[in-house]
Amino acid sequence: MDASKKKPCGNMAQSKSVQLHGQNESKDTTTKQPTKAEVGIEAFLRRGSLNTFEANREYNDTCLHSFVSFLYKRFGLNFTRKFEDVGAKRPVKRYTPTDIAEMKRVLNNLRVARGVGGVK
Repeated sequence: MDASKKKPCGNMAQSKSVQLHGQNESKDTTTKQPTKAEVGIEAFLRRGSLNTFEANREYNDTCLHSFVSFLYKRFGLNFTRKFEDVGAKRPVKRYTPTDIAEMKRVLNNLRVARGVGGVK
């Protein structure tokens, strides 16, 4: 059989469809899901302060201390920390943001980066 008359094998057809699929994906205009940082900051703004049990109920965060550390290291957000007795074996820390306006600014920046509007 002449080489110019050969039919393309199945793998070549698949690679073309994958390539076309990739081109279609780049035109996708759907918005991304909120990041954990956005969801956590929204919870702080809504409630004013959180302890680990409240964070777990609000947005399923089981490591609030690590999340607060992340917010400080990544965005410079500061929190006051106060131990409170909630009936658990040990007291838990309540984290309260020190600058609500700065927290809103960070949330706005995260939302704009994701392609949605900010908060007031």
